[in-house]
Amino acid sequence: MFEAAHGVGQAGQQPGHFGGAIVAGQLANTRLCDGTVAVLDDAQVVAREGRDLGEMGHHDDLGGFGKPEVAIFDEAMTRFQAKHALFIGDRLDTDILGANRAGIPAVLVLTGIDKAKQALAAAEKERPRFILDDLRQLHEPYPETVFSKDRATASVAGASVRITGADVEIVAEGDGGINLLRAACAVIWASGRPVYGLNVPERLYLRR
Repeated sequence: MFEAAHGVGQAGQQPGHFGGAIVAGQLANTRLCDGTVAVLDDAQVVAREGRDLGEMGHHDDLGGFGKPEVAIFDEAMTRFQAKHALFIGDRLDTDILGANRAGIPAVLVLTGIDKAKQALAAAEKERPRFILDDLRQLHEPYPETVFSKDRATASVAGASVRITGADVEIVAEGDGGINLLRAACAVIWASGRPVYGLNVPERLYLRR
């Protein structure tokens, strides 16, 4: 069973904000799997015993403590002896950027700070590998993104979005849920074009 909820509580986060968590365990291409959880908050790697980073005796070596500094991610990986890990966060410019810098696959969960609109506009270094509505979807198979030959259309589990000129177009809604956003992010990110130069339908970012 995924146990992030217990760790998040120990990190002292307020409702609606998820500080971020490393899940140490086997990560498959199609399913986000279970594992040990280390919750990361600024200046802390919080395990179940709630030990502060300062107790580890590494203040001088770590430099900057807070996300997106790589040191706090490395400390969590070292502490839990993680060989395969997944980082879960709700903020692109700290959680996801830091995980990407540390070489840890990143999940953006949309229950906190950054939502669909921010995901669509994410800078290259702040883009997650996975996007979830909430932590319950960690137990679900993660669908593959399929591009057309010209990479102008992306499809995810029945949802399809394409770019024609400056217009982002919904080709197929699928179930109208998270897969539509996943497809939209994929095709916009693959285009290499800034989102402010595109006409993005409100349906994609006002989905919540």
